[in-house]
This record gives sequence, structure tokens and C-alpha cells, in this order.
Amino acid sequence: MRIRLAAAFLVMAHVDLFLLSLLYFKMRDRLCGGLGVSRSWLRAVGLGALATLVVVGSCLGFGLLGQGELAIGVVLLDQLFPVAVLAPFAFMAWGLIHGPAEIRHTEWECLDIG
Repeated sequence: MRIRLAAAFLVMAHVDLFLLSLLYFKMRDRLCGGLGVSRSWLRAVGLGALATLVVVGSCLGFGLLGQGELAIGVVLLDQLFPVAVLAPFAFMAWGLIHGPAEIRHTEWECLDIG
């Protein structure tokens, strides 16, 4: 049982890391207009909603993979619901504060100086 829980945690953690990172970078680019992407608050809100769905899906997936029951995922979702609601706002705040500097560094790294 412990190996199954650990394996479920590792799988869900890697999937969450990939999806939430991808959504953050896309949201940051939509908020700050980086590297050929036009600014769009509406698309940023849509990406935030997808981030909420990723957190909800990870709760349900962990219950299903780790214990084999979806009901345990629902109990976990009850406990992690604030994280699911606050994740898009955290992405938006971090992207608005640190996004312009991150985009500026990316533009400099893309120059062919050598």
C-alpha cells in the first residue's frame, strides 16, 4: 500500500509540475505580452481556470491512483479546495510582479551574439 501511495504521489506530482508550469508561463506571457504574444486578460483568466482544474484533477487522480477509490479523492478535494481557488490568483500575482523581468531575461538569451 505504501509503494502504491508513493508511486501515485510521484506520478501526480510530475504531471502537476509540468501542467502548472506550462499554465504559469502561458499566463505570464498573456499578462505581460512576452515574445510575440499579445496581452489578453480574458485568456489569462481562462488559463487560471485551467490551473484550478489541474489541482482538482490531481486531488481526484491521487485518490484514484493511490487508494483505488474516487471517494478518497473527493475527501482530499474538500481539504485542498482553498489551494484550487487561490492557485490562479497566485499565478497572476507572481506573473504581474516578476513577469516583465523573466521575459526580459528570455529575450536577452534568445539573441544571437556569439
